[in-house]
Amino acid sequence: MDTSEKHVADFLAGRGYTDIVYEPDGNVPPDFLVDGRIAIEVRRLNQNFDSGPKMQGLEEVAMPLRRNIKALALSLGPPKSGMSWFVFYSFGRPLESWKILKSKIRASLIGFMNDATNEAKSWKLGRRFELEVFPATKLFRTFYVMGGHVDRESGGWLVPEMQKNLNLCIHRKNRED
Repeated sequence: MDTSEKHVADFLAGRGYTDIVYEPDGNVPPDFLVDGRIAIEVRRLNQNFDSGPKMQGLEEVAMPLRRNIKALALSLGPPKSGMSWFVFYSFGRPLESWKILKSKIRASLIGFMNDATNEAKSWKLGRRFELEVFPATKLFRTFYVMGGHVDRESGGWLVPEMQKNLNLCIHRKNRED
């Protein structure tokens, strides 16, 4: 039982249901059968990127990307000349592999460290990735600190996004049957 399914099981039990059967027909829909008459299929509703053959939750790229960029930026060591810099990036999908992107980001950040112009700078490191550095508001233990990011596929008007992602989820569940 995954985390989403556990939340649903806890919710159903909290609502007073006692006859809750998990995966009554095996590892196929529905996820739960309640009181022998209510079928429940669990699917976390998130924003997705549909690249054609594969649908991918936005977080599947965004979270590892943020973690990797942060680790890379912090690994470059302490401030030089008494100043730290915020790292900001924006990206869209599909994104180059981390192996390719990492070398571009690393080269840009190291080059900037060695330049010492003390001016904000930005780089376009591919069709769908931009990197910027800005002077930090205070001195930190590292030369670079994470400032933020923009995921170009994230956000939007609530109802249209819900409709779009519900349709993607329903289509995917129907395909899996």
